[in-house]
Amino acid sequence: RILGQVYDGAAWGNAQVLQTFVDAGAAAPLYRRPFDAAYETLTSSAIVVFSNGDNNDTTTTAWASWTGTEWLLNGDMPAATNTNLSYTYWVELEGNPKAGSQEIFAVTGDASSEMYGLRWTGSVWSNSTNLTNGTILPNNTENGTAYSTYDVAFSSLTSTFYIYVAAADIFNTAYWTGAVFAARTAVMVVTPPL
Repeated sequence: RILGQVYDGAAWGNAQVLQTFVDAGAAAPLYRRPFDAAYETLTSSAIVVFSNGDNNDTTTTAWASWTGTEWLLNGDMPAATNTNLSYTYWVELEGNPKAGSQEIFAVTGDASSEMYGLRWTGSVWSNSTNLTNGTILPNNTENGTAYSTYDVAFSSLTSTFYIYVAAADIFNTAYWTGAVFAARTAVMVVTPPL
């Protein structure tokens, strides 16, 4: 199970089961980190994205939100997070730290080493993009089934959202242009130890 709880500064409470995995195959994501949370800077509402335990369609993640008083289980993501019918194994969320922002980005990695990016505008999920499409990033991450090979961050100077990933033996960077996800040039070649 994936369980959400809220810490109020003194104690944990408001426990809510966000997802229950019913069979051994669907439990495979639990051996990774199939969830993450981030806060909207403006409202302090929390958004949680997690594996829905499904690999039968193009939506393999679900989401919930904490409004400050209650959990809202919002169901499956409204945009594709998968095209190859694979379980979501890795989830990274990052909220834009810019004052007044409600923007949050979600990047997911699946059992086929594919990655997807989505943008939360404060009211809807949008811009679902296959990041490992051979154009933005190479076709697969490095051993994404066993390890999380990427991380995400905002630039504190420009509020630009960046994705850093090991793919095709190269450390790659993608970013949000303000309208779409785009490629950056490779940062460095990853040389295996001898």
